[in-house]
Amino acid sequence: MDRPLRILIIEDSEEDAELLLLALRRAGYELLYERVETPAAMEAALAKQAWDVIVSDYTMPNFSGPAALRQLKESGRDLPFIIVSGSIGEETAVETMRLGAHDYILKGNLTRLAPAIERELRETQIRCRRRQAEEETRLLQSITLAVSEAKDLRSALEVALRKVGETTGWILGQAWVPRSDVALLQCSPAVFICAPGLENFRKWNEGLSFAPGVEIPGLAWSGKKPVWLRDITTGSDSPRAQIAREVGLRTGVGIPVLAGDEVVAVMEFFAREPRKEDERLIQIISSAAIQLGSVIQRKRSEEKIKYMAYYDLLTDLPNRAHLRDLLRETTTAGPPEGRRLSLLCLDLNHFREVNDALGRNLGDSLLQQIGPRLKSVLEGADTVARLGADEFAVLLPGINQEEAISVACKILKAMEAHFVVGALALEVGVSIGIALYPDHGEEADTLMRAADAAMYVAKQSDNGYAVYVPERDQPNPRRLALIGELRRAIEDNQLFPHYQPKINIKTGRIIGVETLIRWQHPHFGLIPPDQFIMMAEQTGLIKPLTYWVLNAALCQCEEWRRKGLTIPVAVNLSARNLQDSQLPERVFHLLQKSGLESGQLALEITESVIMADPQRAMEILTDLSEMGIRLSIDDFGTGYSSLGYLKKLPVDEVKIDKSFVREMASNQDDIVIVRSTIDLAHNLELEVVAEGVENQETLSRLAALGCDAAQGYFISRPVAAADLPRWLNETACLKGWRV
Repeated sequence: MDRPLRILIIEDSEEDAELLLLALRRAGYELLYERVETPAAMEAALAKQAWDVIVSDYTMPNFSGPAALRQLKESGRDLPFIIVSGSIGEETAVETMRLGAHDYILKGNLTRLAPAIERELRETQIRCRRRQAEEETRLLQSITLAVSEAKDLRSALEVALRKVGETTGWILGQAWVPRSDVALLQCSPAVFICAPGLENFRKWNEGLSFAPGVEIPGLAWSGKKPVWLRDITTGSDSPRAQIAREVGLRTGVGIPVLAGDEVVAVMEFFAREPRKEDERLIQIISSAAIQLGSVIQRKRSEEKIKYMAYYDLLTDLPNRAHLRDLLRETTTAGPPEGRRLSLLCLDLNHFREVNDALGRNLGDSLLQQIGPRLKSVLEGADTVARLGADEFAVLLPGINQEEAISVACKILKAMEAHFVVGALALEVGVSIGIALYPDHGEEADTLMRAADAAMYVAKQSDNGYAVYVPERDQPNPRRLALIGELRRAIEDNQLFPHYQPKINIKTGRIIGVETLIRWQHPHFGLIPPDQFIMMAEQTGLIKPLTYWVLNAALCQCEEWRRKGLTIPVAVNLSARNLQDSQLPERVFHLLQKSGLESGQLALEITESVIMADPQRAMEILTDLSEMGIRLSIDDFGTGYSSLGYLKKLPVDEVKIDKSFVREMASNQDDIVIVRSTIDLAHNLELEVVAEGVENQETLSRLAALGCDAAQGYFISRPVAAADLPRWLNETACLKGWRV
């Protein structure tokens, strides 16, 4: 101990007290002590200063050991209490220990006193640390829970200020947040006050702003670390220091709240008494700030992902998923009688030529001008959405066919005015398809398909618009032929799988392959999956097709294993697969048949597939997960899943859609989206795979953002099973990738 042992002796005999002190000095202790022999004297001694240990006689004329022990407990102090008595029976000793004494020693055996004190001091320190840890844990848990429910940053800060102030003894807590121009810190409305007379100081602060490095808030902001001033009133002639002197504030501490690398706020606390810098106290408050920053960062990530799921990031218009939700709200609100709605689907004429001639950047500039132009002729209740590429939609509530045609004509007229793109003035026409609710469909997808079909008719007309006519919407003969032949293709092995490798970005290890199906038609040649997967989904053939792919992938995986290659395979599931209650059992039997462990199989499911029937999806996915099969959310960010529901799913990874990954090198918005997705997934303890990696620069950026794995043409195009060993020995080997 680097200071004197502070010992309070409860003893009526000065001689016995001296013997105690002598025994401790012989053991090497330097002592600071006081002897008392009455309850009042003990109370005064406890109030006067802090003590390390209490040593008490058992029986005294005006006091007793048990009475002193009760008095200590009532004071709330946790101090070692040791009974030292000349004669104490075993039963009395046991009863004393039961009451809370830490040890009892006979006066004739004082050699035991020093070791007993040393032991109890260690035990007290352990208990103190445990209480501090429990206190900090409770604080952090309460902050996390309360902040998670806060609706905005101000509410979150108010919760944190109050929790920290109440737990650590500060009488005033306030927060500072960067202004919108990020040049200065301004005082936040969030505040915690638990003592009178501080209103003037608080009111003065409300009008202040601080630059980086100025006073406690600015120093904590610029340094991104805690700042502690024992006396804020000395060495400063600032008005704030003068007001602090007037209201009696002395010690101040500022703690930055970081969300990632960004300081989103500085929490500032004050006390009336001068306080020495306390590392433990700083650690507690800093831990609270870290927890607050983590929750804020997670909320921001969730908000970005939610926005990404419902809005087009180029135009800031609602996207296809958002439009589908709006349509569903209308079409499921009740019986369709008496309710009308019109949906316009718009396609820019010859936009591809514009993009090819001027480049993507100028093409994007044109697309960004479409929304404002459309809104200029619409009413406030109408919705403009971007469905993708050069396709837009307008949702018109309460509009009949005649009124919808009138709006379409206004849009055509508005689009006649040229668009300024760079130094050019471009004329851009549109084709508009019109579908009506409930005439052309009572479901969202039916209406969207009808408007899309009408739009293609409009491209052939002179009017520029067309109303959906069911008789014109006839199936394609080739499509009908393919539907009839798909089952035979499954049975006759006209299908064949390709495999696209995935690598761990950090280690360079090949962690698996995604199975991608192809159809070699005897007459039409090679048919890509986008031309027959949807047909399989619509006709119910997706079940036998999925089982064929699963069997082929597992058999190939086992063949590789026999050749010494351990390469897990991934297979995509559809919405109908997740409605199939027999899926887990069928997958189990296929695994048994192949002889593979379940960890060698991964199943990929898109967000929209999961949300088609969340409850059933949860049941099926839980069964598959419990079998040890890895589950992945594919094309993450393009669907419209609930983030709250996402946290409940038994999935292992998310795959960022290639539409966000491909342009990372040139599009800052895509970088923000990818970073937010990675942060969100890691907060949910999920791994992240980036799809669409087409160059080294993108791979390097993903590595810097902490992405776990990558897949795309830069790594490998989908290859036949027979070509994979050659790719491993040549391309993968040259780039340092290995199984």
